[in-house]
Amino acid sequence: MSRKAHFMLHEAESWQKKASILVQGIFNLIAQQDQDTSIGIARDSKILAEESKRDSTSMKTLCCCNDDFFARNICCLSILNVNVSMGCGKWFRSQP
Repeated sequence: MSRKAHFMLHEAESWQKKASILVQGIFNLIAQQDQDTSIGIARDSKILAEESKRDSTSMKTLCCCNDDFFARNICCLSILNVNVSMGCGKWFRSQP
């Protein structure tokens, strides 16, 4: 092989190695960005789960308060209904 052909072959192999290293570096950067994105999604999912749990606890508290309020209103309405039927609450009745 001639000296010039040997030099060109060596140079081509060198460029091939450089291109391979660059492609590998680009793939590594893309993988790193994917990993950062995945970590961000996991962090946001954790925050969302915590907020949902807090909201669920609040909703359960409101539900219990609402049930208590509803039960007290039924009890009061029952007492008022007894008072009206006994004639104690004539002002609740409409005038004929």
